[in-house]
Amino acid sequence: ELKEIYPYQIQEPRPHPFGIIVLSRHKFLETDKITLDGPEYESFGLKAVLKPEDFESPVTIFTMHPTAPMTNIKWKQRNFEVTHMTKLATDNNNGHTILMGDWNLTMFSPFFKDILKTGKLQTSHEWILPRPTWPSFLYIPYFRTFQIPIDHILFSNTLTPVHKAVEEAMGSDHHPVIMTFTER
Repeated sequence: ELKEIYPYQIQEPRPHPFGIIVLSRHKFLETDKITLDGPEYESFGLKAVLKPEDFESPVTIFTMHPTAPMTNIKWKQRNFEVTHMTKLATDNNNGHTILMGDWNLTMFSPFFKDILKTGKLQTSHEWILPRPTWPSFLYIPYFRTFQIPIDHILFSNTLTPVHKAVEEAMGSDHHPVIMTFTER
């Protein structure tokens, strides 16, 4: 059903919950699977370059779904994956940059704040009463105590966010985060 709305897709499912699917209305100019050889095991991220019709420059999207930090080594693995993908996104010189995904990391973490300082990327998070994204099955309207914001979209200063929404979950344990951008 989504193929009609998002005809361009990259699908990298996994037998565990850390697969990635990228859906787009815009044709991919380039795609790349990025190997993340971390301290515990090999993981991956995705890179997709596209050019919306009304943009002058292409947009490079980096996305990842790092390991949940359930043990010390998985915490190191998650941090490695986020750090590596942030460096790739920061070093991108191909127009505009977006880094997004389920990071299994809240914006309140000192590690997340370090990424914002060193990564040269911006966030649109509300620092007071942020909109949580996980777990969706604990959603109670206007009562967000049991959920946390672990899904993120960071972007280069060449983009201006014009709309952000955290929508209802569609069968996932996460609420989707949707953002619309214009060029600066």
